[in-house]
Formats: sequence, C-alpha cells, structure tokens
Amino acid sequence: MKFSTPLLLVSTGSCMAANFNTSSIIDYNVTRSSYHIAADNATDYSYWSLAATNSSLSYADGSNVTVAIIGDGVNSKYLLSNDSVSSVLDIYSNSTYLFSKDELTEDTLAAKVLLANAPNTKIKSYKIFKNSDSTTTITSKVVSALLAAVNDETVDFIYINTWQAYGGWSESYLSMLLNEIGLQKPVVLPMGQSNGLFQFSDGAAAEHVISVGGAGYEGLPGFAIDIDGKIYGVYAEKAMNLWANNTLVLGQLDSSCHLQNNVSDDESNILFLDVGNCSPDQIAETVLESNFTQLLTTGEEYQLYNFSAKPGYTSAMIGRESGLKLFKRLENGDTIVARKRVDENMIIVDYEFDEYSINFNSSMGPTLDLHLKPNIIAQSAFYFDDLSVYASGTSLSTAYVAGVIAAYASGANDRTWYSGIVDRVTTSGNLVNFRNLTYTSSEIENPIVQGGGIINAEDFVLKDFDISPGFFALKENKTTTEVTFIIMNNDNESAKRFYISGLDAITIYSQDSDIDANNNNMYPFPIYGNETAATVMIKKNTVLVPAGKSVNVTISITPPDYSTEANRLPIYGGYIQVKDLSTNIVSNIPYFGSTVELHSLETQTDEEFYWKEFHYEPDGKYCEMWVNGSVVNDTDHFMQIYFNDRIGSPLIDILVVEKDWTIEDFVYPPVPGQDKFVERIQGTRYPGGYPWHYAPRSNTTLAEQWDDWHDGLLADGSVLPAGEYKILLRILKHNVQDLSDWGEWYNHVSPWFVVDYANVTAVGLPLTTISIPHTTLKTVSTATASTASATSMDMAGMHM
Repeated sequence: MKFSTPLLLVSTGSCMAANFNTSSIIDYNVTRSSYHIAADNATDYSYWSLAATNSSLSYADGSNVTVAIIGDGVNSKYLLSNDSVSSVLDIYSNSTYLFSKDELTEDTLAAKVLLANAPNTKIKSYKIFKNSDSTTTITSKVVSALLAAVNDETVDFIYINTWQAYGGWSESYLSMLLNEIGLQKPVVLPMGQSNGLFQFSDGAAAEHVISVGGAGYEGLPGFAIDIDGKIYGVYAEKAMNLWANNTLVLGQLDSSCHLQNNVSDDESNILFLDVGNCSPDQIAETVLESNFTQLLTTGEEYQLYNFSAKPGYTSAMIGRESGLKLFKRLENGDTIVARKRVDENMIIVDYEFDEYSINFNSSMGPTLDLHLKPNIIAQSAFYFDDLSVYASGTSLSTAYVAGVIAAYASGANDRTWYSGIVDRVTTSGNLVNFRNLTYTSSEIENPIVQGGGIINAEDFVLKDFDISPGFFALKENKTTTEVTFIIMNNDNESAKRFYISGLDAITIYSQDSDIDANNNNMYPFPIYGNETAATVMIKKNTVLVPAGKSVNVTISITPPDYSTEANRLPIYGGYIQVKDLSTNIVSNIPYFGSTVELHSLETQTDEEFYWKEFHYEPDGKYCEMWVNGSVVNDTDHFMQIYFNDRIGSPLIDILVVEKDWTIEDFVYPPVPGQDKFVERIQGTRYPGGYPWHYAPRSNTTLAEQWDDWHDGLLADGSVLPAGEYKILLRILKHNVQDLSDWGEWYNHVSPWFVVDYANVTAVGLPLTTISIPHTTLKTVSTATASTASATSMDMAGMHM
C-alpha cells in the first residue's frame, strides 16, 4: 500500500533556503539522450582532451551561465584572472575557505576543464569536505549544498564533483531528493567509486539527473553512461516515483525541536526540514504532533522513519545500523501486529502493520513506494563499454560536465543542445596546457585520480546510428568464435557506409599494483597488466546500411596462444571499431574472453606461482565468493576466501562445516566441534562495502603487508586442517534484531572441497590444494533449496 499522506524530509545540514525554484531552466529530458560518451583508443591517455565532432558547429562560451560545483572546493590560485569563480561557500562554517598555497583540488580541475570549453562560465564553488574527512560524515552537507544551489536563483547548473560521502542506494533519500532537484535544474553527478556518495545505482538511479560512471570495485575498469541516465553494462533500478503528486516545501524546527507554525502540512506537500541537533525521539514526537506521517532524514544516527497513519501509535525504521525500532503509543490495550512478508527468493518485501504497511528495500531500509523489489547492486567489472582505462567517477564526470555545460550554455535560449565540444586542451610531452596555464601531467593526475591513470579522451558525439550488442563476453573460448552485431542507421533520409576494424587490446588491470619481491601481485586474480588482444578476422571491412535500416555484421575472434606465457591468466580483450564514414564518428565494441572457465575450478602454474580457484555465486543479487590457494617460491602459502557482499550487509558470518553438513545440523549459536561445525571464519571488513578477504599466512613480510586486509583463516587463529569441507555463507538482512532467526539471513552452502597438505612439507603453512568434485551450487532458504549452475558466467560479477 502506498502512503497517500504527506512526507516529512529532514536534513541535519545547516544551509537552507526558502523554497525550490519551480521553473525548469531547460527541458533537457527530451533531447539529452542523443549524447553518448565514447573513447578514442589512439589518444594519449595522459591528458584530457574534449574533441569537437563537427567543426562547423558554433562554440559555446558559457555566457550567462553559472555552475555550482559541489565538492572539495575550487582554488582560484590555479585559475587565470579572467576565469570567473564568483564565490567559494564552505558548508562547514559558511565562510570563505582559505586554500593552502599549493592545494590543487578535484574541483579546481573540474573548473579548469569546464572553463577550457566554456570560458565565460561563472562558477560558484561549494566546499563541503576536506580530503581528510571520512566518507560517513558529510552526507547532510551534500544535501545542504544541493538545497542551497537549487534555491540560488543565480545558479543554472549543478555539478556534484565528490565521491567522498556515504549515501545509500537507489531508493534512498538522496536519490529521491536528487530526482526532485533534477526536475528544477540540470544536475550532473559521478556514479563511480565503490564507497562513494553515488555508489553504483544510488544517485544515478534518479530519473532526472545526468549520471556518469567511473571505477567500480577497487579501481577496476569502468563503464560509460549515456546522458539520459541509462547505464551501459551494469544494472540499476530507476528511482521510485515518490514525487509524482507532491511539491517540495522547506521548513525548520525551532530550538525546542518543534515544527514551526509557518509550515503547511497539506497532503500534497513534502516537507524538508533542517533538524539541527534534535534527537530521533524528539523528531518522532514532533511528527506525532503534526499531520505529517512520514519522515525521511539525512542524519548519521537515524536515516529513515516511516510513520503509520493509524492513530495511537507510530512505527519507525531508524538507521541502517540500528535495526528496526518501533515507537508506539498504546491506547486501551491496543497492540501493533507486525507481519513480515517475503518473496519467492526469501527477500523481505515489507512489514505489515495492521492494515498499514511499510515498504521495505532489502539493501538499505524502508522505501516509500508501492513497488517492492530488492535493489540490484550494479557491478562494473568487465563492462568496458567505450573505456579502455579505468578512472574515478569524479575524473570521468569532470570532462563530461564540461560538455554538458557547453551544450547547455549554447542552447539555453532556444532550448536545444549543443552537439559538439571544441578542444581547448593541448599537450606536449608530459606537459598539459589548460588555456595557457601549463602543468606536468603528474600535477594534473595526482589530485584527481584514485588508483589509476588519467582517463582517455572523451568525445561528446551526436550519433545517428546504433550498435548492438555493445559488449561481447566470450566464456571459455579456446577456438575461433564468430560473433554478430547489428548496425542500425537512424538516418531515414540517407544510406551510410561504415568501416569495421579490430583495435588494440584492452588493458586489463589487476585490482592493485602491490607486488611482492618476486613480481607477483599480492591480491587475488593476478593479471600482470595483460594487454593481449585476440585475432579479429573481418570478411568485409566496409558495410553499406540503407536509410532507416539495419545490417548484421559477423566477424571471427581467435584467442591468443598462451602456451608460452604460463605466468599470465589466460584472458584477453580488445575492441571492434565501427566508423561512420560520412561523419567519422566511431563506436567501439569491447570484447572480453577467457580460454578457461573462470567460474569453476582452474589451475594456473609456473615455477613461481601456483593458483587454484573456484568461484561461487549463490545469488548474483547478494554475494559472490572465491577460494584460492597460492604459493610463491615455496615460501609463502595461503588459502584465501574472497567474499563480495553485494547488499552492504551489517554482518557477514562465514562458517566452515563438514562435507556432509546439512541445514538440519544447524544450531545457533554454532559451537566448534559440534553438529558438524568446524569453526567460524572472521576478518575485518574493508570500509564502504568492499569485499572481504581472509588468509592465513606464514611469511612475516607478506603478513605485514596484508594485516590491514586480513585476519587468520579461522577465528581461533588456527589453520584449517586437511579434510573435506563446505562453507556456509550467512548474510544478515537489514534492520534485524534476532540474529538466531535463520530466516533473517541469506544462507548459502558452497560446493564441498578438499584441503590437502600432503604434497608440501617444507614450510610452516603448507600449500592449500583445493579440488571440487561437484559443481552444483545449493542455495538454502527457509522454504526449499534451489540449485544454480556453477558454469554460468556473470561478467558483471567478475572482480580482478
């Protein structure tokens, strides 16, 4: 049941304005879908370049356009005198922020790139964090800056240039607020960075924002996103239509934490309040006293309240960490009857309170919409889609926003969009020139890139042809394979000729550059920067596509020979390029392949490196797991469990059980040595939703390098003995109080495997050899057990 009562939105920020400017600056929803980001593989990746696709188009100079950049602040020291920065608003103190002498911030680079393309643009800088801030302390400041910018009549365009906050997911308050703000003014935000403000489908799922993708987990290759918000190569839900029949109204609480009288509580209105230092209990009392029955907050201690409309009591969800908490007022012995409902996958879809319900989002907390679906957490690995190097979301969107601003600036009067960007960035050797201000490439690179090199050039193109599919995944492709794609000519007037060619290899990065003394990558899935492309055979390079028609193109891809490169994972990747000969606009189709099945048992050996691995994906919505054993020169040995929690669970429990363990053997809490339970695996979770890593190790140097990432294999500090085992993965659902309830966890049992120490005796911690006779995966639920094939290859779930 969808609530029809008014909604109270609350912010802990301090910068508020009177109300939204309800006049839309530009109707960009209709025309913006024509823009797409594309990469030029021949471009030097060490500098930014925004290239014009049609030199006859007029240049947009940004006159009469003011852009609000929200992030770490623009340092005017690095801007020329004619570069206009109207103000730097520090949300911390509402005063001008004093930059250190040489502080070249990410916002500064954003301003430089923007001004290089639209030199008359005015910039209003909102500095909301320092680089030393944690990612969990500035969410309300982001909201405050957004509200200030959208209510500032001088601001035409909002650019959120920060990944350094912890937001939520696609139905979160931040996504819904952005959806509303995007209706008022154009908003661009980065979608990348795995612990960022707009992690995966969070802010980008809002329908009325221009979302841009960057890096995924730990610096993996990124993904491109069309300017209409559609995500290429990843999955994301659209934001719920919370705002359809509501108008956003701003208000505030007084010093006693009561709602001020000047706020209307008409049912058609949504109220967004600055709550200051009011406590959750005070806010709850305030809502009870008003006619507002739903409260959405941005506070760190309390995130979301849903108040039922039934007189006499109020129910509330408070925070992701605090779990479910009920506020109730009993009248004449009245009680709350809460009924939990689950779907066929045992996902909690809502809690029903008498005839009223609170819709529940499994990944974050309650939602405020009738549609009850688990959030799909987008994964970017191996969805290269026009990107051949990885970059942070902020890096990618810095160039992207310049194109959008220039387009907006040129079309502000006639409500059309500019279809090209003039290149005003030059390079010579390692020097980068932004409008006659020269830096070394390292000076530009270091402040903006998180774990990777400068992104390659971006073309903001207006294409009148489509290519599908946009990506080829060649699983266990040991021989020549034919693939077919479709070229669609969207020009209904003229035929088009296209030239098809095979391009250079995709550079496949390992997830970290740390290597040991033997040049072996310290983290799972060492790839050694593999840059091998397949052999692409194209029978006919030039294809004629009639007006308004499509043509199928078939090519052959032959994987490289890895027989002489035993130290490399047998994977490959590259591009197929399709060029429109009438405009020279290109579209690149990435392909990725492996000569082995990466989701089942596989061996990679040489004299220095031994690797056995199985991939277990009990449910792509919730988690993945890898187990591998490794040895380097017979001195370092470890068994590693690499666990990827896709829903951001507050608690993960990984248990080692005996081979013949079944669900009937489970007791809570499990006791080592009893009921076929061996021991619990425990470790430190990396902040922000990164995967879990576990490894016992014997080498001191290796241990020191891994200490921040890993704990011992077993909770008691021991090494798993030789034997046959299964692993029980338990993922706690959100807002749960009773941990002993089996149904409050996602429960998965891995294939059984063998730990064998017989062949290695010379070291303290022997090599863990893992073999898996069975490949059927079981997913255990409170209802029935279901099976899934271990050989299905989900490219979106692979992490290198």
